[in-house]
Amino acid sequence: MRTMTLALSLSLSSVALPSMAFAQDADGDGFTSAQGDCDDTDPRTFPGAPEVPCDGVDQDCDGVDPCGTGGDADGDGWSAAQGDCDDNNASVNPGAPEICDGLDNNCDGQIDNGCGGGGDADGDGWSAAQGDCDDNNASVNPGAFDAPCDGIDQDCDGADSCGTGTDADGDGWSVNNGDCNDADPRVYPGAFDAPCDGIDQDCDGVDNCPNSDLDGDGWSSNQGDCNDADASVYPGAPEYCDGIDQDCNGTIDDGCGGTTGPTGPTGPTDTDGDGFDTSEDCDDADPNVFPGAPEICDGLDNNCDGIVDDNCDSGTGGAGPGIDTGLPPEDTGDKGTGGGCSAGGTYSLLVLPLALLGLRRRRTLA
Repeated sequence: MRTMTLALSLSLSSVALPSMAFAQDADGDGFTSAQGDCDDTDPRTFPGAPEVPCDGVDQDCDGVDPCGTGGDADGDGWSAAQGDCDDNNASVNPGAPEICDGLDNNCDGQIDNGCGGGGDADGDGWSAAQGDCDDNNASVNPGAFDAPCDGIDQDCDGADSCGTGTDADGDGWSVNNGDCNDADPRVYPGAFDAPCDGIDQDCDGVDNCPNSDLDGDGWSSNQGDCNDADASVYPGAPEYCDGIDQDCNGTIDDGCGGTTGPTGPTGPTDTDGDGFDTSEDCDDADPNVFPGAPEICDGLDNNCDGIVDDNCDSGTGGAGPGIDTGLPPEDTGDKGTGGGCSAGGTYSLLVLPLALLGLRRRRTLA
């Protein structure tokens, strides 16, 4: 009998223990799981608890989080049922600040209220009333970066920023950027240069005209002018000994004897290279003949003084410099120091003392 009683007690105990554990109110909200508490770790959640709409929590344990006709699609804490007028844009809800972006951010039924009476058509945060000079272009507003010299006033300050200058004609180039005519939008560096119209459209310094005579010397590049920026250079021009091919024949200083002499036409050139050109040198083919050269008894006017073999008295007698003794040439044989003149001169010097001695004897005898 005692054995049966003990076994019955153990059996009842084993049945009662699980039932007691299941009936425990873990969060102390007065409801156990057995009584319908769907989250017995949260005291705010139990059957009949006040429901916070659209927070993702089923506070009253009825199986749903009530959000009127829908949930909070954009996660801004407001559903359409709660007044979110654009539940796909988190910046739009009844508690959002109104900004000038063309939207009714605070869902009060007015777009861009407080923006000075105008909306922001391009959504850049600026309305026309706030100074947006192009409210159809989001890159244009008073706070935008102004790309230099593109012909667009991005920052709405009234001018396109072009470094230290403005682009007066709106072609994207200012005078400081190289625009050689900032009053003509067709003229700027890199523009197409219409040939031979008298206008330098591409600002390279010349009008693109292959047949034009740029230096006014009567010859164009196509006609053979080898330097159409220098009026003294053209085919047939007088050649000067100055290191320039004036006559455009492909040879620099032709007729200058290979040396560059005094600047002037081809006429006065130093052909023999003795430092004197033809205007001074009386024989510009002989380098030994020039003004100031030593005079040689050679039948030439070496020093160009107009006298041939001056100081040679009787003329040409040799290759050396002339010697002038001051005596008549027939007595002295003053014909130079070289060749036959040397023999004649030496003979005269020997005979002269003998002649004087004979003359003296004759006078004594008399």
